[in-house]
Order: sequence, then structure tokens, then C-alpha cells
Amino acid sequence: MKKTTQNLFTVLLLVALFFTSCKSEQESISENSYKTRDMIVKAKLSKNIKAKLQYPDSYEFVELKVKDSVLYSENISSRLNYYKQIIEADKKNLEKQELYKKEGSSLYKEDKLNELQASVSKNEKILVEIDRIATELGDTVNETAYCTYNYRFKSKNTSGKSGDYNYIVQTGHSPDYKVLMIAEKESMITPNPIDFPGYNEMIKSFE
Repeated sequence: MKKTTQNLFTVLLLVALFFTSCKSEQESISENSYKTRDMIVKAKLSKNIKAKLQYPDSYEFVELKVKDSVLYSENISSRLNYYKQIIEADKKNLEKQELYKKEGSSLYKEDKLNELQASVSKNEKILVEIDRIATELGDTVNETAYCTYNYRFKSKNTSGKSGDYNYIVQTGHSPDYKVLMIAEKESMITPNPIDFPGYNEMIKSFE
């Protein structure tokens, strides 16, 4: 019995060590991936900014820090909620139009009723298509769609005086990490610059 217990303990220990090793390896891969991403973004920004400076040699990188990163799954959820809200609002207005029609009210508009019915039908089909795309994407939904950074550098301005500059930067997904926008204020950036693969093509099919 004692030997059996020892063997069981040894097996459990090996299993624990295996999963700990796998987790550490995954964390290391993720960390290296993030470092590579940030290095690519840093290089793109430096090239972009230097090309626009009066004194490019005065450029001095200070900081590039991730402010936020959004997954494709988050964009999918956001779009689903968006269309669900539209459908809910349209259905409420449909109920009003149907009530106006029943009462013989002058507020009843047949063209408005038809427009709302068409809108509900279309957006319900879009919800089905979004679910389909999400299923087909599989594990891709857990990949980063875009990142928002705080970017800081020093350089001389047009007057030749040194200055410290802070910007908000949005970049796309791997492998290119395209710089989508550089803005002075967060209010100037696009709330959702990238949706998810297949979304735009699907929406165009309903136009």
C-alpha cells in the first residue's frame, strides 16, 4: 500500500511538473511574440516620424507602451451587440406602427412599417452570418485585431528647439502590424479600426 501511494505521488508530481513546464514555455513564447511585435511597431514609427521631422537626426525614442489590445472575439461580440440593439429598437417601432394601424391613427405609415420589417429581417440574417464567420475562424478569434499604444519621443521642432512629444498610436494585426493612425489625443483615434476577417465582405453582400 505504501509503495502504491509513493508511485501515485510520483506520477502526480511528474504531471504537475509537465504542465508547469508547458505553461512556462507558452508564457515565454507569448512574451517573445509581444517583444517582436513592439520592435516592429517601434521601427515603423521611427521611420514614419523621422521622415516628417525638420531635424530627423534629433529624433530620440523615449517610450512605446501598450495602452490596449483588442481581440477579434471582442470585435465579434461588439458587432453582435450592435445589431441586436438595432433589431430591438426596430421591433419596438414595429409594434408602435402595428398599433397605429389597428387604431386607425394618422401616425401609421405603411412605408415605415415595410422599412422596419425589412431592416429586422436583414439584421437578423447578419447576426446568423456573424455567428457563422466566428465558428469558421476557430482559434483565430483569440488573436489580436489591433493595439493602441502610448508613444513618446524627443526631437527638435521647426525652430530648432528640443521638445518632448506624446502620441496615441493604433496598429493592425500580425504579421505586418501596420500603423493605422497617429494622433495627439485619444479622442481623435478611430474607436474600432479593424473588425474581423470576413466581416466587411459579408456586409457588402447585403448592400
